[in-house]
Amino acid sequence: NQWQSLSSHLCMFDIFKKLSFSEEQKDNIEKILRKAFVESGEVTSAFAKTFYLGTQLLPEASREAIWAIYVWCRRTDEIVDAPRETNDEMLSDLGIWEMRLENLWKYGEVEDVFDLCLLDVLVKYPTLPITPFVDMIRGMLMDVPELGQDRYESFEDLHLYCYRVAGTVGLMSLPIFGCAPDYDEVIAK
Repeated sequence: NQWQSLSSHLCMFDIFKKLSFSEEQKDNIEKILRKAFVESGEVTSAFAKTFYLGTQLLPEASREAIWAIYVWCRRTDEIVDAPRETNDEMLSDLGIWEMRLENLWKYGEVEDVFDLCLLDVLVKYPTLPITPFVDMIRGMLMDVPELGQDRYESFEDLHLYCYRVAGTVGLMSLPIFGCAPDYDEVIAK
């Protein structure tokens, strides 16, 4: 697979910019990324038509970054929503998903084209934190029947749930969109 051979170069994305590639290799990398982002856009369009239309107003780099984030969130949600015999299977899948996320952040490891897109976002937006991604996984756990809750006793508990399943998306998007003057991530959170 072409993207797997590319991932060996990207595994050390901290030094990615320092690596020298031939023009042919650079063209190949660019073609793979283009195709991967087209696929991310197709997934976004298929699952979130109105959101996708809104992304068409963004500059290309921002649009692609938002698609990559959307696809990661969609895939996370699908792990929880997939039919399973037991919650243990879902918990195992979420654990594997979280380890995959951590390996992407720490080592630049990619397992498919959608990981490749997210890695490209990390390279272009190095201030993108892993925290909201991990927090979203924790939020998904709060929805699981017999593990999570469907009622909250306090606003604080409800607020935590809302932050994890929705607020995290805003924090994931923050490095791409930026903040208005005099605002920062702390105020956004």
